[in-house]
Amino acid sequence: MTVVSFVLLSGNAYGNDEILGNDDDLIVTGENRSEESDARKSLTRQYKNSLSVQYLKDEELIHRRQSGLGETLAGLPGIHLDSYGGGASRPVIRGQTLPRVAVLSDGATIYDVSSISPDHTVATDPLLLDEIEIIKGPAATIYGGNALNGAINLIDSKVPKSVPDDNITGSGELRYGTGDHEKTGVGRITAGAGNFAFHVEGSSHDASDYRVPSSYGANHLKDSYSNNKSTSVGASWITEKGYIGAAYTLQRNNYGLPGHTHENNICHTHASTKLHCALHNGDVDPFADIDDSDTAFIDLRSERYDIRADYDSILPGIEHARVRFSHTNYNHNEIDGGTLFANYNNKVRDIQIELTHVPVYGFSGMIGYQYTESFFSGLDDNTVQVPAPEGAPRRLRHNFLSDSHAFFISEKKSLGPLDVELGARKEFNHTNIDWPFWREFAYNDSDLNPLSLSFGTTWHFDDSYSLSLDISRTQRAPSVRELYTFGNNLSTNTLEAGLITGRNLINNDWIDDHSKVIETAKSVNLTLRKSKGYTTFEVGGFYQDIHNYVYGRLLDKAEGRDFMYLMYTPADVVFMGVDGEVKHYFDYQTSASLFGDYVYTELKSENDKLPRVSPARLGVRLYHDFVNFNGEVEFYHTFTQNRHASYETKTSGYNMLNMTLSRPFEVGDFQNGEIYLRGTNLTNTLAYAHSAFIKEKSPLRGRNIVLGLRYNF
Repeated sequence: MTVVSFVLLSGNAYGNDEILGNDDDLIVTGENRSEESDARKSLTRQYKNSLSVQYLKDEELIHRRQSGLGETLAGLPGIHLDSYGGGASRPVIRGQTLPRVAVLSDGATIYDVSSISPDHTVATDPLLLDEIEIIKGPAATIYGGNALNGAINLIDSKVPKSVPDDNITGSGELRYGTGDHEKTGVGRITAGAGNFAFHVEGSSHDASDYRVPSSYGANHLKDSYSNNKSTSVGASWITEKGYIGAAYTLQRNNYGLPGHTHENNICHTHASTKLHCALHNGDVDPFADIDDSDTAFIDLRSERYDIRADYDSILPGIEHARVRFSHTNYNHNEIDGGTLFANYNNKVRDIQIELTHVPVYGFSGMIGYQYTESFFSGLDDNTVQVPAPEGAPRRLRHNFLSDSHAFFISEKKSLGPLDVELGARKEFNHTNIDWPFWREFAYNDSDLNPLSLSFGTTWHFDDSYSLSLDISRTQRAPSVRELYTFGNNLSTNTLEAGLITGRNLINNDWIDDHSKVIETAKSVNLTLRKSKGYTTFEVGGFYQDIHNYVYGRLLDKAEGRDFMYLMYTPADVVFMGVDGEVKHYFDYQTSASLFGDYVYTELKSENDKLPRVSPARLGVRLYHDFVNFNGEVEFYHTFTQNRHASYETKTSGYNMLNMTLSRPFEVGDFQNGEIYLRGTNLTNTLAYAHSAFIKEKSPLRGRNIVLGLRYNF
């Protein structure tokens, strides 16, 4: 997304400003990359003019942000929503979500269990972010296959990068929402002197079940509530060449799981492709005394320690060195009617080192290394209703110990009006499985070593127009769930078998050995941009031919029940589509934008269609500065999704009307504030996200109006 601002001046233009007209004082400026934050410099310094990046920041981020990352980003061109009530929402980019979208914290991977199941939230707090970057093209290659469709980089201030000019700076915000009785408070302070800076921040978000249109059959969506609290403290030592700092972050989430039911918990298989939903002699139903009206929820706790460093000229030949170290201790309990159904743990240590070298034969760029070590547990067994051997725990716990080494490189060279970009990443992944001693079968360790390569070129017609062509071959190793799952998920109403476990669970000759499957995508992206003038735009088309695309193939559906038996299966698929935005400035007060996206998929190796592919969308935004306040109206139409998997249903299209009114004000010297009012779904339309796993049981929010007040000093 190209960011363009209007500045009313009386005088000359400076830098890259473009003067429109001979005598006009109206000046249009492209985004000034020379004044980027340190975090963005270290990520994109070698791609200044040709990198495909969307930004959500400043007032736009403040007005749009929700407690979930997916809801915050939904509506940007090419980005839809994987909705799961008010507590868990994941972004969908060009028809795909996690684990094919990498989520980063200041360039370092966020570790949680959000890629394991759609009811698991991304462990971050959008209320405390300064900026969100959505990175596509060659720059995303360095993050590997988990960034096949892009990387979302979350920029924050928990590790200070500079000392405040007046030794202290901060902000606070209060919000109230009518649709879910949201009560939110956010605060942050950065203080420092000399070479030392200290930062503390926190947020509290409390929202009840959100309103839905009465045509759904209820006024509120049961178990869509969300209660979150986040706290972070950090400090840095800062010099003219850079900084080194550390931070501790604690996040607590408690949110409901709408649409759950207990009637399927006894369903299991008998080494076949069919479901059997009845108890045997000696079996027990652990949820026999729990009613569906009881609340099912997730209680989440995530601790993260970060060490960050950015330094210039640290070694001969090295222009910049960047280090990111994190230690994450993630845990969440899934509680159903007071009974613990599942417990997930993910303990991860990760270090990433990037070295930006001096130009070599005209090439400038970066080389890097990443090491990750994790201990993960939480996948459930499909025989949970069968008593464990005497003296053993009831739950069949199994642990996954993984380590990964990755080497990556990113280079760029300018050849006059032509920029050439190269990227590569090689990974060495090993997973060791610790199975309980009474298991009747066990599985081999997994060793998968994907390689990702990219080539990009951008032709600058002039200082405004450019055309980019990106070609990549990206490989992704399947996730732990895709490899080893073999259990019931009562939240998604599915029983799932993994690429490896499926051979034992089904015991059928037609299942090939999928233990070495690596997803391989050959992609082509073409992007046309105009960055200056009264009219700016960025429109991109993409084509992906993916071999061994891992998806949940339907094996059986329980008769008379809303319950499916899925097996993760590799298939050959095609993704293609277009997305973009055109923006026109009528004058320095008024602008209009036209935006949209479309994704088409083809499942080549199966007689079916891919599930949960986001539908087409087309919308407009109108902005006007009324001098004393600003106003924006957004209207878009999401089209009916008729192309759906055999076990899905058509999702009807809908219209969405949103509006924002804001009034900035001055409090005193170096102090300012803003009061804003944002209304979403103002027509109270009953809408469903086709990309959501339980779309019929989790409609989108009804009419909601948020009143916010923020203060900066």
